[in-house]
Amino acid sequence: MRLSLGSFGFVLVTGAVLALGASGCIVVHDRPVVGTTTCVPPTFENQQIPYTGFNVSPGASTAISPGDAAYAVTASGAGTYRLTWTDTNGLSTCFSGLITGETAFTQSQVQGFSGHETLVFNRSNQIAFASIPGDNVDGVDFATDQDPVFFDVLANGTFAVNIYFTSTATGVVSTTGGVNPVSFTSP
Repeated sequence: MRLSLGSFGFVLVTGAVLALGASGCIVVHDRPVVGTTTCVPPTFENQQIPYTGFNVSPGASTAISPGDAAYAVTASGAGTYRLTWTDTNGLSTCFSGLITGETAFTQSQVQGFSGHETLVFNRSNQIAFASIPGDNVDGVDFATDQDPVFFDVLANGTFAVNIYFTSTATGVVSTTGGVNPVSFTSP
């Protein structure tokens, strides 16, 4: 699965362009999945530990390996980020977490990717999210005035989940190597 940040904040997925969902303080659209439990945004605070930092290559695409339930991070290099998630096996994985910025997010600049994710502003600088995408792609687009951006992301309630991005240093699609929570900058 190939994901990229296009010039207007669109993600190119296997040649198709998917439009962004509606914005607002809370966006709730449930995608019915048989046999799943409730998937809700977390209520914990972001971790108070030093976050390991990674640099996302601006404008680069990234990919999630087949057979993985994971996250992907892309960035414009000018403060716009996209965090997406999917379970390439189509299972009922609950993806949830926090995105925390150094400064406040402008709610009009925070948009759901598919419209099937739940997004909640916990604080002016923190977005909580959750969804069960199956093999679809859910996510959130957001803009920040200041890097880094901090991610505390879970899959089925555990931090043991891959986070893919294209490294500025190598130009190669990488993972955070099991490190989570993490922070990202671009460039």
